[in-house]
Amino acid sequence: MSSDPKITVLAYPDKKEGYVRVNSFDKTSTTCFKAHESTIACLALNSDGTLLASASDKGTLIRIFKANDGSFLQEVRRGSEKAEIYSISFDSGSKLLACSSDRGTIHIFSLATSHKKYKEQTKEELPDEDGGKPDEEAPKNQKSIWDKMTKIIPLPKYFKSEWSFAQFKIPDLRSICAFGPNNTIVVISSDNKYYLASFDPKSGGECTKVSEYNLNKLNKENI
Repeated sequence: MSSDPKITVLAYPDKKEGYVRVNSFDKTSTTCFKAHESTIACLALNSDGTLLASASDKGTLIRIFKANDGSFLQEVRRGSEKAEIYSISFDSGSKLLACSSDRGTIHIFSLATSHKKYKEQTKEELPDEDGGKPDEEAPKNQKSIWDKMTKIIPLPKYFKSEWSFAQFKIPDLRSICAFGPNNTIVVISSDNKYYLASFDPKSGGECTKVSEYNLNKLNKENI
């Protein structure tokens, strides 16, 4: 569901494999569209319910759509091998996307929806909580060294993939992730560990761990 208390949008897998259904209770509208070829494994809406991110049970790709009509916007690649996606999360400004999986790496992607070009094409202002940085300052997702060659040689779509611009490694355990303030990512794993890491919004790369806590010990100390 969308997290904005004033907006009620619900997204869920449709009965038909690979399809997603989105209900906007404020506008009393419903849309259904094909997001993947295989079973939907994870879904996430941004705060105001305008964007939807989805992953299938293959766990290699995450696709971003306009929630109101299912228009395809962007595709980012988590990895090349199959994985189970545990969580997907938008940042508050709908400019970044993070995901956690059973591969033990939290991936952070830059969203094309934050770019001025996208806003001009769609003629809609998405949430902008950092003062509206120009398009040039948006972080760039990593691409294959073969990306430029795809314009000359018909290489497989894989070589055009957008890879995460920042990563944070944790033990291979079930986990959920979310964005914190000041370019940070928060992760909670199934062994009750809490992680806080910071990332460089321009250069990306490996995140820097800021803190790590055992929630079990904190609870016992507070009793």
